[in-house]
Amino acid sequence: MRPTAIFVEAHRERDGDRDQDPEHGSEERTMKTTRNLVKHRLLGICGAALAVGLLAGPATTSAASQVVVNGHCSGRSASVLTVAHENGRISIEFEVDQNVIGKTWRVGLRDNSQLVWAGSAVTAAPDGSLTVVKLTADRTGLDHITASARNPVTGETCSAVAAI
Repeated sequence: MRPTAIFVEAHRERDGDRDQDPEHGSEERTMKTTRNLVKHRLLGICGAALAVGLLAGPATTSAASQVVVNGHCSGRSASVLTVAHENGRISIEFEVDQNVIGKTWRVGLRDNSQLVWAGSAVTAAPDGSLTVVKLTADRTGLDHITASARNPVTGETCSAVAAI
C-alpha cells in the first residue's frame, strides 16, 4: 500500500490538493486529469484545423482566378469591379450603385490601357444600379483592368482598378 500512497501524494501536490485526504480525492483527481486531457486534445485539434485552414488559403479555386475590388466614387454612389478568368478570357464586371432608378452613366473599361468597351448604361430597378459585363482576351502577363463611370448630369465619377 505504501507505493500507492506515494503515487497519490505526488499527484495531490502537483494538482494543488495538499489538504485533501488521499482516500477520498481519487475521483476528483481522475476528473481533473480527464478534463486536462480533453482540453489538451481540443487545443491540438483546433491548432491542426487552424494550420490546415491557413495552408489552404482562400476559398477560390486559385489566388488569381477572381479579383473583387471596391471602387471609389466622388459622390454617394458605390462601385465594385469584379475581374475573373473565364475559359481562356477575362470577364470584366463593373457595377455602379446610385440607388436611383433611370440615371444614365458613361462607362469605360480598359485592359492594359487598351479600350475594351465604352458606352452608356442606365441604373435600373430594383436597386438603382447598373452593371456592365464584358469579355476580353487574356493577354500575356498581368492584366491591369480599369473601369470608370461618369454621370453627365451630376458630374459624379466612379472608378476602380484591378490586376489579374
